[in-house]
Amino acid sequence: MASNLTDTLYTELEEDDIGLWVIPWHLERVGIPKSNQLQETKKIVYELLNKGARFGQFIENNGNKEFVVWKLSTTEIIDKIESEWKKANRAPEIGEIGWLSK
Repeated sequence: MASNLTDTLYTELEEDDIGLWVIPWHLERVGIPKSNQLQETKKIVYELLNKGARFGQFIENNGNKEFVVWKLSTTEIIDKIESEWKKANRAPEIGEIGWLSK
């Protein structure tokens, strides 16, 4: 499951950035229970980062949105995503936690 979605999302990154919320949204659409979505999301993010995607946040800078890459290792990014997800006690919503970019 993760590999097919990873390929789809990686292709999508050619055209646009992807909010983290998109991954659990896709997982829910294919019937992955909420209880498994964090683990599946972590696998997919790991695979995307290993393919060359970057993870970060959009920051407002002089009226413009600027993508700022998290300067963390892949493991640290995955750990931070998990921590933020668990802190919210739910999957991220639009704009929360971070974005994937190429």
